[in-house]
Amino acid sequence: MFTATWPEECKKLSEEFIKDPTQLQIGSGSITTNKNIMQHIKIIGDESEKMDALKEIAKELPDGGNLLVFCNSKKKCGEVSWNLDQDSELGLPSCELHGDLDQRARDTALQRFKSSEVRIMVATDLASRGLDVRNCSKVVNYDAPKSAEDYVHRIGRTGRADDSGEAYTFIMSYGQEKEAKYIKDLMEKADQTVPEEVSELAKKAEEWENNDDKKDDWDKKDDWDNKGGGGGEEKRIAEDKKVYTWEEFQGCYKDKAKEKWDAAQPEDSNASGGNDEWKKDDGKKDDWKRKAEDSADGESDWKSSKSW
Repeated sequence: MFTATWPEECKKLSEEFIKDPTQLQIGSGSITTNKNIMQHIKIIGDESEKMDALKEIAKELPDGGNLLVFCNSKKKCGEVSWNLDQDSELGLPSCELHGDLDQRARDTALQRFKSSEVRIMVATDLASRGLDVRNCSKVVNYDAPKSAEDYVHRIGRTGRADDSGEAYTFIMSYGQEKEAKYIKDLMEKADQTVPEEVSELAKKAEEWENNDDKKDDWDKKDDWDNKGGGGGEEKRIAEDKKVYTWEEFQGCYKDKAKEKWDAAQPEDSNASGGNDEWKKDDGKKDDWKRKAEDSADGESDWKSSKSW
């Protein structure tokens, strides 16, 4: 068994299939990046800014150098590749590499990239391991990878052997604090200067981890991210095209629960008798909080309601 890193999954496989395995390791067991790769971090305020930033990087490609762009989804690969191909001023054809392509299409895309027939390849993590392209001078993480190990593998597609390379990672200014933390740690291990904005984001992640009261909210945010609503990207409602952040979503959830509570009260009830009376009555405020926490509608309301 050969592996560039030695995660728990690989250890379990070796123990299951190999009798008395012996481990031969070159270098440290910790995850580190190649010091020949200059790491750049771009803080992005809005998803729409990424394409402009990518094109600026592509314009600076050296003669004979190729650009490998990583996205977290197959759909995003198609969108990014299409946008690049539509830019006649850029004049750099691109191709895609992801799991929706059959083996022949994958081989063709890789061959075109290696021969520089296309100068840009947009790929998922399918291209982050086992891909050796010596003319790959730059790597861009269009979407920040979810783990430190994925980050190391991705940027390791450049700076092969004794070559030098450059890696760019786009991090959203809000919602990707955990990604900023592991990238900061890896940059420090490689003796590279960490941008102040990245350090600030990483500090927020450390505060979350060290604050037990906030851990539950942090876990809820992870669930939200995994369902496509977060990770620095806001939730877009198709009806009114409004964008909501995680915090705004929580606020909507509580407001919606309060509206339902009000509607359920008799007309002569003081429970819904105006905002001032509501604030004065601590007992009713507690009832409302319980109502908000116990509401079973939560995310289903969020996804389906057109009135929010």
